Amino acid sequence: MYQTYAGTVEAIEVQPIHGVHFYTLTLRSPEGLRRIRVQDTLTPRNLKVGDSVEIDVLLGNVTEIRMLPAR
Repeated sequence: MYQTYAGTVEAIEVQPIHGVHFYTLTLRSPEGLRRIRVQDTLTPRNLKVGDSVEIDVLLGNVTEIRMLPAR
């Protein structure tokens, strides 16, 4: 199943798992809050709380994060 979530980053938490950094992003969208875990290699280096993003997910795995222009 392919989904795209769009919203504003409300929180960023870092978790090291087996030597790899993962980020749990809390995303606020019109549908409510959603927590999405993503590996550091897919996370934009300049991502910060308050940024608007689109996140593509395929079968529960993040495939891409796109930064959106500020609103």
